[in-house]
Amino acid sequence: MRNFRTASVAATTALALTFAGTSVAYADSEDRKDGRGSTIPTSSQIGKEWGAWTDSEDGPVVEDENKVTGTDLLGSSVSDDNPEWADNWRDMTYLGIAGSTIGSIFAGLNWLNFVTTR
Repeated sequence: MRNFRTASVAATTALALTFAGTSVAYADSEDRKDGRGSTIPTSSQIGKEWGAWTDSEDGPVVEDENKVTGTDLLGSSVSDDNPEWADNWRDMTYLGIAGSTIGSIFAGLNWLNFVTTR
């Protein structure tokens, strides 16, 4: 079990360093410094594509059709006409809850294994 934990920590560290190094290298590239544009969309561009806000002459505006409450997204009865951004947010929230639950179960099993083998 110790070798598995060591290997998982090493793999997680390598993955984190890879993503951190990639983002630093991208931020330091010449294309970004010259201002010739980016192929990676920003959160504002994604929000506009998903219908979170609309353009107006005064800037971005959240219209009534883009607003969502918790009762529209969560619960036993869910509204069918939610904007795409709200549905994506709800799905990511459920995914995070599932990941946290699975991680907690594995942590508890690991602790039980540790306690019973001492």
